[in-house]
Amino acid sequence: MQGLYMLDGNLIADGTKTAIATAKPVDMSGYKLLIIRDVDSTQIVGIAYIGKPEKTDTKEFDAQFSQHKVSPENRMQWWAGRKHLFTHQVLRVIHFDNPIPTQVQPGTNMTMKQVNIGAASRLKILSMITEDDGTFTYEYEEIE
Repeated sequence: MQGLYMLDGNLIADGTKTAIATAKPVDMSGYKLLIIRDVDSTQIVGIAYIGKPEKTDTKEFDAQFSQHKVSPENRMQWWAGRKHLFTHQVLRVIHFDNPIPTQVQPGTNMTMKQVNIGAASRLKILSMITEDDGTFTYEYEEIE
């Protein structure tokens, strides 16, 4: 299954951050394993469901600070000269009862095509169904 790894992923996990900002319309929509890094470990804490990118002008973007947590000062520093940016709504977060330790390669930013589960195995989600009550069921296989 694909992963979402961000330095401030803990803000998504606790509901403080409800949107992700990007300079380009990166399609990260759908279910992603939510990975956060603590001081000495990296863990999968749940699954985040991300919406499709929405184009916004800088005035609207700045007004959405409470969602994506990018200040106007950081926007100017990171994306100077851009007239439009993109937000990706975090539509839902499903927390695991027990976080799963994982490893992230140096230089990884935002999306991962395949997430390593544990030291040696990888998990491939074959299908996932979201129930009306908010729970989900899935079929998976481990890839060695």
